[in-house]
Order: sequence, then C-alpha cells, then structure tokens
Amino acid sequence: MVNSAAILRADPIPRLAVILAGGMATRLGALAKHTPKPLLSVAGRPFIAHIIAHCRRHGIRDFIVLAGPHEQAFRRALGNGRTLGVSIDVVAEPAPAGTAGALLYVRDRLGDPFLLLNGDSFFQANLLAFCEGQGREVPSPQPWGTIAVRRVEDTGRYGRVEVDQGLITRFGEKSGAGSGLINAGVYQLSARILQAIGKPPVSLEQDVFPQLVREKLLGAHLLAGNFIDIGIPEDLERAREVVPSWLGGVDVLD
Repeated sequence: MVNSAAILRADPIPRLAVILAGGMATRLGALAKHTPKPLLSVAGRPFIAHIIAHCRRHGIRDFIVLAGPHEQAFRRALGNGRTLGVSIDVVAEPAPAGTAGALLYVRDRLGDPFLLLNGDSFFQANLLAFCEGQGREVPSPQPWGTIAVRRVEDTGRYGRVEVDQGLITRFGEKSGAGSGLINAGVYQLSARILQAIGKPPVSLEQDVFPQLVREKLLGAHLLAGNFIDIGIPEDLERAREVVPSWLGGVDVLD
C-alpha cells in the first residue's frame, strides 16, 4: 500500500536542480585564473560538490550545471555525476547569456517550479522547509519566485534584502552596513519567470528580480543555516577553514 503521507512529504522537493556556474570570478583574481570558481577546492572537493551533496541529502538526484564558457572544466571535474551519486548534465553557453539568459538554453527541461542555486555560495539550510513554504503567507497574486534569505550581522558584503509580508520590496546596495537579510543564493522559481527574460545577455540579479519586485511577484523565505559565499579571496579561505566542521565528519559522497 502506498504511503500517501510520504508522497505529500516528498513532493515539494523538485527532482531537478539547476546550478549557475558560468561566472568569470573577476574578484578572485589569480586564484580563479585557471579554475572556475565553483571548482576551487574546499575541504578536499570542488566547492560545487558540497552544494550537490547537500541537495542530494534532500532527495535531489538530477542536476544541470550552467557552465558558461567553462564546459570542459566542469565535465573533467564532475563527469556525469556518478562519483557523487547523482546525474549531472553540463550545459555551455554558445554566447554570454547572463544568469537569467542561461536558463533559456534549458527552458524545455525545467519543471514548474524548479530549484536554482548559485554555484559560488553554499547555504546549509533545510531545502524541504524552503520548498514546502513556496508561495505561503503572501498576498495574491502568487509570486513567480521565492528567494531563500538569511539573517546576518553585517549585510555590507552582500547587499541587503528588504521584505514586507513575505514579499521582497527592495534590494539594497552592498555598501549598506548593519544586520539584516541577504540573498542566500537558493531560489525556487515558477516557469513563468522565463517570460521576464528578454534577449540575452540578461541578469537575474540586475534585470529580472528587480522587475519582479516592482510587480510584487518575488517572495522571500527566511531560513537558518551555515552560509558561505566564496566570491572574494578572504571568504574562499574562510570556506576552507569552516566547511570541514560544517560537514561534521560526513563525506560529500555519503
């Protein structure tokens, strides 16, 4: 007999996760000159492997890596995903498309909704809670997407996210200091968001998300959990110090 309760619990997690990994890592300078940022070694593995393993522990087994110009580097490092216990398809961009435009290359493969993650940040949060909370406690119409947000002591490194009644009302500049909410690099998006992507290159952060904020179509879900963004050398080094303790002895392949 099928356990209907188990089905209800499993359904919120999409089977497929898309990872944005095509950035040029200009702020890392020589550290990423020959290695794409998500492939830099952290705790003995490519950084992106920790993102994939965290998703896998929540039942996600299929991944698309949007690799930009780094297709071959990701194929060499990840293969088809078998060593990580998952299936990985690496997708290149024939021309620079931006973080939103890259989604157009896989638009026929996206679920509704679908899970999207930044390849240069690791948020060790409860993905089930995030996916179950999609679209709840927000006014009508339902958002076209929800961003996982995290509270930090100083938003200056990341930029502040302002939220009212479950909807994002403003993205602040990175220069703003003090405690507040930040974008944690995990998104659950409706396929309708593809309608907001014009001719590439198009940026999610600079073009699409601000448009959805103006139209009151972008939600936020506050979650707790360890977080690191390796976009600058200091945080890459910090990741190498703290991520092993976050794993608690659990290998990325477990």
